[in-house]
Amino acid sequence: MPSRNSLKKGKSDDSLEEKSLNYVEKMRRSFEMFLPDDKTEFEKEDMIRVFTRGEGGMSHDEAESIASELFETYDSNKDEKMSFDEFRAAFQTIKDFVSE
Repeated sequence: MPSRNSLKKGKSDDSLEEKSLNYVEKMRRSFEMFLPDDKTEFEKEDMIRVFTRGEGGMSHDEAESIASELFETYDSNKDEKMSFDEFRAAFQTIKDFVSE
């Protein structure tokens, strides 16, 4: 028979797993915002387009600088395309930095 502590632990583990899945799903949706309809990975120009979009968007020069730095750091295979895993690593690092 499981102890009260193990039951509590199991419940919190489920909650942690659920939060993790929700985070990954949010990251996936964010990643897909960058993608033109016919692509599965995005290029630097796709990121610049998203960063400069709308009234509150960045200037083209600022967006290009940030996109260049992100690609330089996180395009691990240097194919000039960002996969979901590379995108996730980049934005997890940014999230951790902002949270500190």
